Amino acid sequence: VIVAEAPTIGSFEDAVRRFRYSRLREYGVELVDLAGDDYEEFYVWDRSLNRRVRVRVSRTILGSRYLVSVVRPKTHDTVIVTLTLKNVVVGAILPGDRHKIHQGYKAINLSIAYLATHMLPKLSIVDGAVGMEGAGPTNGAPIELGVSLAGSDAVAVDAAAAYLMGFDPLSIGYLHYLSRWGYGCADSERIEVEGLPDWRSRVKRFEPHPTYRHQLEWRLGEDELKRVERELEEEGALKAAKG
Repeated sequence: VIVAEAPTIGSFEDAVRRFRYSRLREYGVELVDLAGDDYEEFYVWDRSLNRRVRVRVSRTILGSRYLVSVVRPKTHDTVIVTLTLKNVVVGAILPGDRHKIHQGYKAINLSIAYLATHMLPKLSIVDGAVGMEGAGPTNGAPIELGVSLAGSDAVAVDAAAAYLMGFDPLSIGYLHYLSRWGYGCADSERIEVEGLPDWRSRVKRFEPHPTYRHQLEWRLGEDELKRVERELEEEGALKAAKG
């Protein structure tokens, strides 16, 4: 068992100390600071969508045989919500390269979806006791959701969580793409939650980020999207789902 992290703010060592993770070593758990991890290179989109930018991605995450992503539900300043998929994708990028994924609303949603095809969690957990609304993911306000979710379809888990937060999952770019490409289900009407048959009635509307309306401008024209998808098919990124 490996617990891995590379905080964007603060240090791994500080997190281990504050949350007493060091005690896990008594049970054979390995604690890994991804900031110094070996990596593989991937190429995400720049703002123009005509050029690719290199990012280094943690080999520990890519090589995991059973990847688990655990998050609190939060609003976000660029991609509407941050849940299990964005958590693992951006967390897997070495800290010095994370700024490269922030290339505007269109590019970042494509890039997150593309990278997610290489590191889909086997188990996604949304701890929904308390989330963050408003100016997330760092300056928002706490909000009680009162529903926690777990599942093996990361797209469906994140879609259900987004719905409970008051958002249309298919209006979230990276969830839309992953669902379109066949990596999971983001259609809330097709998602069932075991143990909570009336889950759609449990919506607790989160105040969106102040830039929410602008964040909805992630959609590409159909011709441009098909061009991008042809690139991904040539790379083999969509074969597992579409082939």
